[in-house]
Amino acid sequence: MVSTLAIARAPVIYSHSSAFALCNHYRNVQDDVLKLTKTNGGLVMVNFYDKYVTCYPMNGTESTLAHVADHIDYIKNLIGVDHVGIGADYDGVKAEMSHEAPHEDMLPFEVAAPEEVCHTRLDTW
Repeated sequence: MVSTLAIARAPVIYSHSSAFALCNHYRNVQDDVLKLTKTNGGLVMVNFYDKYVTCYPMNGTESTLAHVADHIDYIKNLIGVDHVGIGADYDGVKAEMSHEAPHEDMLPFEVAAPEEVCHTRLDTW
């Protein structure tokens, strides 16, 4: 990650990651890389998948919206709100998430299909 940030000419986006300090999964972003991501103008999109949200040191087995919010707050407090987003991975983790977690209430609005989002963004360039 550090090598990529050193040579990147555009902002780097971690689309489905969380904070390594809260869950030390190799896919999550470590503090030194988070700080470089800020310098790069990049973005970390926090994932909702249990294995990326609740692990050592949290020692959890099922993620909840509160755990996801902890990751968002951690990254926001370390590098700023402009460098954190949501990369929920709704199409890939719903079956893996706890049925007790409040998934259905997380987004009370309809989300556009990815191709619609890309099409809209391309039209504005």
